[in-house]
Amino acid sequence: MFFNALMMVFACDGGSAPEPTVDPEPATPSLDDITFLTEEYPPFNYTADDQLDGASVALLEAALKKAGASKTRADFTVVKWADGYERVQKEANTCLFSMTYTPERAPLFQWAGPIAETRIAVIAKKDAGVTISAAEDLANYTHGAFKDDVGQQLLATAGVPADKVKIEADTAVLMKDLSEGTIQTWAFEESSARYQLTAAGYDASEFETVYVLQESTVQYAFHKDTPPALISQLSQALGDLQASGERQKILDAHLK
Repeated sequence: MFFNALMMVFACDGGSAPEPTVDPEPATPSLDDITFLTEEYPPFNYTADDQLDGASVALLEAALKKAGASKTRADFTVVKWADGYERVQKEANTCLFSMTYTPERAPLFQWAGPIAETRIAVIAKKDAGVTISAAEDLANYTHGAFKDDVGQQLLATAGVPADKVKIEADTAVLMKDLSEGTIQTWAFEESSARYQLTAAGYDASEFETVYVLQESTVQYAFHKDTPPALISQLSQALGDLQASGERQKILDAHLK
């Protein structure tokens, strides 16, 4: 009754009913609204002299510039892999790189790339006597891997029991365990493993790939609800860099 009376007052006074308020549509995020997460994964992404570097870092920085975004490598956040892997699945407007593309991971994220080709390998000391000719042989050995890393996931897919896989967060510990025989193999990306062994002072020639779990690519993985237009925008920029030859120059400079 009160509302009807109020409307009548407005009508008699020549006024009009107040317009209903409408909440504005939320702004569509841009590439500058994305939180870019990365980890220590040389030669693709790593910290050197307190600055981020690596093929994936340089390529993303160039692609963002090409796409008209203002973010640079100084805006990328370094996290532990397991933390980043959890965040990019739970937090909107996040991207984690470099992530190996696998069929199992495909529906969990949106993808832009590829950055580079990659091999997820089972690496052992040459004198450790490790022989793996088929996936079934993997269960005969103890392996080292990182939590939620593709190496751990592929070992599980191959049927390796969990008690045969030592999960570690520290690369230095895994390399020490591999060198001393505490674990017999390390399941990891091949070029990164060799890079890190050499950087840590090990003789990389003393280690060998005894089995390849998967050949794939590393890419930029976005939260699954990221607007497809943003993925297309970054993908277009990456394509332009490929067409101009700049992408290959970046890869050649970092993936030696």
